[in-house]
Amino acid sequence: MEYTVFICDDELKQIDYVQQVLTNASIILSDEDKIFFNIFTATNFTEAISLLNEKGIKGGIYFLDIELNTENTSKNGFDLAERIKQLDPRGQLIFITSYADLSIITFKRRLGPIDYIVKTNDLDAMKQRITETLD
Repeated sequence: MEYTVFICDDELKQIDYVQQVLTNASIILSDEDKIFFNIFTATNFTEAISLLNEKGIKGGIYFLDIELNTENTSKNGFDLAERIKQLDPRGQLIFITSYADLSIITFKRRLGPIDYIVKTNDLDAMKQRITETLD
């Protein structure tokens, strides 16, 4: 089975880490049917919207950071999530962010993420959480 995954984070190191976790998760989660993740990445809101419009992803899994500081715009991960929901109503949102206290905004804006993961230095815990969420 193939799943389309989209990662948007302004930190390339974080994108690389999530990609590594996805590679490991595809092995862990595979049984008789192999699981493959077709991964697309962006580092800011504008790049993300352009790529999403170009690819026309349907039923994707979206890993989003909330703060996207690499461009001069007030658009953030919540704004991107709203746009994703318009483009891909079946899309599954997963926020990975440093801001634990902003999770309530996902409810206020009716974004309906399947998880809200707080970035931590405990990479094993993050890896386990991401894999469990994908499962």
